[in-house]
Amino acid sequence: MKKETQGMLAAFAGITIFALTLPATRHAIVYFDPVFVGMGRSVIAALVAGGLLLVCKAPMPTKNQFAQLMIVALGVVIGFPLFSALAMQTLTAVHGGVVAMGKRMPIRDVPPITNNREL
Repeated sequence: MKKETQGMLAAFAGITIFALTLPATRHAIVYFDPVFVGMGRSVIAALVAGGLLLVCKAPMPTKNQFAQLMIVALGVVIGFPLFSALAMQTLTAVHGGVVAMGKRMPIRDVPPITNNREL
């Protein structure tokens, strides 16, 4: 298989997995506390990422890189999973997807949220 094809398949798999996180979160918060679900997503992702880093024998980050990683982690590891889980209490997964991908869609094109939606 060509490297380009491998890359496209890997990208497709990543996008598909990410696209399923909001519906899965929406389903999970029916049974579990949203904070537990949000932080659980982070822990699972950290275990997978840590395992891949060990398998690939990636070098440890420098002190400067580590500080930058901690800043990013506040938003990516804590902020997004936690706040998306809290948002899924009152929004549908579809609306959450529109907001999460909002940088690709001008805010004027986001459909209004109505009170007659199904939770």
